[in-house]
Amino acid sequence: MKKQIFGQKRTMQLKHRIVRFVGVLLLEIVVVLSGLSFFFLDGAFGAVNDQQQATFDNQAKNAVETVISALQANEERRKSGELTEQQARQIAEMIVRDTRYNNGEGYLWADEKNGMCAVHMNQEYEGQMRYDLQDKQGIYYIRNLIAAGDKGGAFTEYFFTKPGKDGVFKKRAYTELFQPYGWYISTGNYFDDIETSMAHNRQEQRRDGIILVVVSLVVGVLNLVFMLRWSARLTKPIESVTERLTLLSQGDVHTPPAELVELEDETGRLTLACKTLIENMAGMISDVTMHLEHISKGDMRATVSYEYLGDFQPISESLTLIYNSLNETLRTISLSAEQVNAGADQVSSSAQSLASGASEQSSSVERLAESVEKVEAAANQNAAGAQEVSGQVDLVSQDMSRTKDQMEKLNTAMDQVKETSSKIGEITSLIESIAQQTNILALNASIEAARAGSAGKGFAVVAAEVGSLASKTAQAVKETGGLIASAISAISEGARLTQTVSEMVDDSVEKTNAISSAVGEIEKACVEQAQELSRITQGLEQISSVVQSNAAAAEESSASSEELSSQAQLLYRELDKFRLASGTGTSGAERMEFGNSFKNELI
Repeated sequence: MKKQIFGQKRTMQLKHRIVRFVGVLLLEIVVVLSGLSFFFLDGAFGAVNDQQQATFDNQAKNAVETVISALQANEERRKSGELTEQQARQIAEMIVRDTRYNNGEGYLWADEKNGMCAVHMNQEYEGQMRYDLQDKQGIYYIRNLIAAGDKGGAFTEYFFTKPGKDGVFKKRAYTELFQPYGWYISTGNYFDDIETSMAHNRQEQRRDGIILVVVSLVVGVLNLVFMLRWSARLTKPIESVTERLTLLSQGDVHTPPAELVELEDETGRLTLACKTLIENMAGMISDVTMHLEHISKGDMRATVSYEYLGDFQPISESLTLIYNSLNETLRTISLSAEQVNAGADQVSSSAQSLASGASEQSSSVERLAESVEKVEAAANQNAAGAQEVSGQVDLVSQDMSRTKDQMEKLNTAMDQVKETSSKIGEITSLIESIAQQTNILALNASIEAARAGSAGKGFAVVAAEVGSLASKTAQAVKETGGLIASAISAISEGARLTQTVSEMVDDSVEKTNAISSAVGEIEKACVEQAQELSRITQGLEQISSVVQSNAAAAEESSASSEELSSQAQLLYRELDKFRLASGTGTSGAERMEFGNSFKNELI
């Protein structure tokens, strides 16, 4: 009850906030509009007052101009001879003195340049010199009137007596000069008459303002009443929806939803949405409750048929997944129970076999250990022999290395001999070339000696000897060249044979190194084999102890398998309480049926 009242309180606060907001808004609008209205009214009445002032000024100016026009017409009549100057003067004075305007309250007068009053309604002023007269504020008002007339027409202000009233009053006068007579024609209006007219305007302004305020207040009150009714209509469905949602937040999905509001606005859609929400929540809660009851009773055959909408659709998928998972899990448990039962039998049988064969395994392990010890001793002997062979091979390898070094030196010497023989051949060729040139020179010398005759006989003998010596030299060089060529050929063959022997020595060195490496590997393998055989011996000892332990464990496993078999039978009895769907699980594979078949299988 308190929670429902709390919901109403919140709704009333919303209503009050709406009314307060709209009321303040209306008040602000009324105040603003009233202020604007007063502002514009004040401006309008100010304009009216200004217009009134201008009207009084225009009346005075028009009156003066009208009188001057009449005086001008009268002057024209005088000029035309229709009137004498005296008649025209009298008529002019009568025009100024008797002219009235503004309902007879306005009058005119005329002053001359020297300040004497020429014409006045009150004839007592006529003929008076008023040039130096001052009003109560010390203003020489007659001088100002004359100055205004000299300007072609202007307004002046001063204080003066008022007909029918005592005292002096502020007056606003207009003056123009009538040139033919030198008259300054003036007239004016008293400010109190202007203010009387303005006071009437201000009274109308106050009356219009009061009417405006009253109308604004009436409109504001009517709007406030309308807003109260409108806010009540607006908040009523919200209040109903709030109360129902409060119940929903407390877990109540069975209370009927709020009454629908037949409106096409947000409140109508709100109540419709609330009704739809409550109905959907009630349907979903009922469906979930029904499925949970089935699950609590062990009935896994139900199907999810309720249509979950939007973000609630995963609930339907989750329920389906729960059914499938439970069916699959229970089927798997059943199969696991069968496998446990079968495994228990196999464990029991294996335990008995293990116990019976444990003694045989123990004796076999002992015999195997003795054989391994013999093999280990032979492996140690092989390792020692391999180490001795490795030492001999190292000595041979060292001798072959020294032989290889000597062959390399021999190859180098043969290369140097071959190079020297080549240079000797080149020198022999050079000597042969020199002998040929010498022979040619001897021939040329013989020819020249023959030409010289008896004078050249001695020279001819020398030339012949030189030619003979050159021929012998050439022959000796040719024979030497042949010998050198034979020596070079023999040296080349020796170098080739030396290179072949060097390559054979290199090959022998490589093979010796390979043999040494292989012997080292054999030695390493023999050592590792001996170590492995030692570890095997230790492992066999451990196996012997394990076999003995297995014999004891086999007896314990036999007892445990019997207990496991009894637990599997108990699991079958528990699974018999569930009724599973006849369809497939999540994997789609066909599973076994439950029920009394569990008991039959156990029997």
